[in-house]
Amino acid sequence: MLSAGMRTQPSISTRALRLITALVAVHSPFSSAAEAPTRAREDFYQPLSWQQMLDRGYIRKLEVTPDAVEDTLGRSLADYPVDAQPEPGQPFSEIYIAYMNSPMVGRNLLGEQRFRAFIERLDGRGNVMIVMSRGVYPHVGRQFVPGSTPDRIGLMQNNLSIEMRDLNWLEPGQTLAVAGAPVMDAMNLFRVGGNAGFNPGAEASFHLTAELPRNHLMTDSATFNLPVRFADDLFETVAIATPAHENREPIWIGLWKERAWQIGVLVTSLALLTVFFARQKTLTRYPNLVHRARWGFLWFTLLFVGFYAQGQLSVVNIYTLFLAIQDGFSLDVFLLDPVIFILWVYTFVTLFIWGRGLFCGWLCPFGALQEMAAWLGQKLGLWQIRVPERWHRRLILLKYPILLGLVGTAFYSLTLAERLAEVEPFKTSITLGFVRYWPFVVY
Repeated sequence: MLSAGMRTQPSISTRALRLITALVAVHSPFSSAAEAPTRAREDFYQPLSWQQMLDRGYIRKLEVTPDAVEDTLGRSLADYPVDAQPEPGQPFSEIYIAYMNSPMVGRNLLGEQRFRAFIERLDGRGNVMIVMSRGVYPHVGRQFVPGSTPDRIGLMQNNLSIEMRDLNWLEPGQTLAVAGAPVMDAMNLFRVGGNAGFNPGAEASFHLTAELPRNHLMTDSATFNLPVRFADDLFETVAIATPAHENREPIWIGLWKERAWQIGVLVTSLALLTVFFARQKTLTRYPNLVHRARWGFLWFTLLFVGFYAQGQLSVVNIYTLFLAIQDGFSLDVFLLDPVIFILWVYTFVTLFIWGRGLFCGWLCPFGALQEMAAWLGQKLGLWQIRVPERWHRRLILLKYPILLGLVGTAFYSLTLAERLAEVEPFKTSITLGFVRYWPFVVY
């Protein structure tokens, strides 16, 4: 059984999706409902064919037909400039997923030798799903980076988005060892669970999001869902001494642990910046030192805070704040991204001490990029447009109605607000590194 939903929009940023999903999960009456934890039965194996594994529920299949896509989008696949039309009788996308920790599954799919190597390499660290697909729209696109998180597919369990990260352990062109398996166009091993946890024997929901661009500015999107519950005989119940909720660690704590070194580097840099501003009267005696220190910090802001840690503050963060207040405020939602949380708190506090100059002149990755581009343009002798002061004073007032309009739109439609947030240059320049359609890059 599959269901579909449709939206017309550019892709929502990963951070926004994470925060909004968490916001829903925190306030959902079902978020705490969970089945007893399970694990794969290590002694459960027998040789099976591909069809036998499908029939017994060891492999789950999501088939998306061209008609289903066209019905959801409300237009023909021929209307899109990309090659999205399969040959007659072929699926738009045919996806298979299976739980690889189980010997019944992993050993049949990989073969005994490769499965043994897989288990040794995994070393008991987490759950792994294999996702295989064929058709004109596989589960990962051509721009997918091995070792990263897929943007076309996702997994939900207990109203939480389950992290999926590619392990990049399969060899190029690797085929399945099981008899009767179809030839796949794409195949990946994903570690699933992360800090949200994953119970392989419990029900989950898998989804494929198909995004087809009409043009450089507009993308149509359709999501197809597959309820996932693998056969019970693959698993055994794990005995627990105390109820799960008593030992459950908040999701944000795990995320902070994962990014501990990033947090340490950021907090250290902010401490140094605070000392610098606290003693700026003394340091003004050494203009060359101040100039070099600032340029060094701008490079740190651009490369580490911006491109690496993705610490560019944005109006999207304000959406989250107001939506949280409307739906019942929970600090846990904002703690999910430690870098953004620390920067917001630091910027808010220092705003009342030194004004907005500290953030705009030192901590804004896009501002650092602008200043570097202006310096480079000056060195190259490029002509630069200088806005008259009287027009500058008037134009800067536009940001206030724009901000109010964006925030107000978020209460009406978060999808529309995300699309309108493209008025900010941050997503194109910092989040995506200019890897977008040319109109966004030119803007």
